[in-house]
Amino acid sequence: MKREDKSLKLYSLLGEWTEDDAISLLFVGLAKEEARHRHRIKKAYQSLFGKPV
Repeated sequence: MKREDKSLKLYSLLGEWTEDDAISLLFVGLAKEEARHRHRIKKAYQSLFGKPV
């Protein structure tokens, strides 16, 4: 999940940093996808090990 956290942060920052609206939307979309990945991994971990991450 550390990779997803780092990627989410990076994509969010790049989305804010760029002045091109299309590129910004791309990075915002990638950040949302990383958030979904993190959520799925967290759920799978809790399901397998029965404890919070």
